[in-house]
Amino acid sequence: MRHRYRIAAVVGTAATVLGGLAVPASAYYGPEGCPPQYWRAHQGNWQEYRPDSRVSNAWHMTNLPLAERQLTFAQALADPGRTATTSRTLLRSAVASYLNAAHEGVLYPYRRFSAPYYLRISISDAIASGDTGYMREVIRDLDRANNLPCPLH
Repeated sequence: MRHRYRIAAVVGTAATVLGGLAVPASAYYGPEGCPPQYWRAHQGNWQEYRPDSRVSNAWHMTNLPLAERQLTFAQALADPGRTATTSRTLLRSAVASYLNAAHEGVLYPYRRFSAPYYLRISISDAIASGDTGYMREVIRDLDRANNLPCPLH
C-alpha cells in the first residue's frame, strides 16, 4: 500500500510567495532544507544521527542489495554517480531528508514520523515497492525539499 503524505507546495527559491504576498529573500522564513553535499561535508552539525548510523535501521529494506542495506548514513550521502541504481539514489535523498527533519535549526517541510509526508513510511513504501517510477517520484519530492534554502551555510 502506498502512503502519500505531501505538503501543498514546496518552494524552490528564497524569494517566494506566502499567503499571496511576495516575500523578499532577505525576509525569508519559509521552508528550509540542506542538500546531501552539505550534510556530507558538515557531519559535526548532525543532530540525532551519527555518520555511522545504518540506513537499514531507518527504513524497511529487505528487497535491496546487501551492499545498499549495509551503508552508513555518511556512505549513503556520497554521490552515487550516474550508473547508480534508483534505490541507491533514493537512499542519498532519504538520508539528507532525515538529517534535515532532525535538525532543530532547519525548518524542513516534512516530518520523519508524522504528517506532512511521513518520511519513514513514504521512503519505506518506495523501497519495498521495487517500482523505479515510484522511487523516482519520492526522490523528486525529497530533492525539492532538500534543496530549499539552507540556513546552516
